[in-house]
Amino acid sequence: MFSSDLGSSRAIWKGEKPVLNADYEVELEFLDTLWWGRDIVESVDNRYSISNNAHYVGVTGKLESVFEDGCVVIRLEDSIILLDTVGEPCSIGNFVRIQTKEIFLFDVAL
Repeated sequence: MFSSDLGSSRAIWKGEKPVLNADYEVELEFLDTLWWGRDIVESVDNRYSISNNAHYVGVTGKLESVFEDGCVVIRLEDSIILLDTVGEPCSIGNFVRIQTKEIFLFDVAL
């Protein structure tokens, strides 16, 4: 489990074992290709958030960019996530909800 200003969830930590209750600057990564309409949908909640339930990890952010190859940029306040997607995305500027079975965290502090 981890917590952030946007909420808390579960994730798989990559790298050296983290110190419990320490603060880290991390990269959040989705390893799977995500499908519009299944894994990514327009959000009715227009605020940035991270959460989970028994089956999924959820991230809500704003769609910032869409590239021809299906790659998209999702904004989470001051941070961005780059995702590989398949399908027809919603409009740039809309909030989207991403649901996946797992996400990965990497310590990026030097």
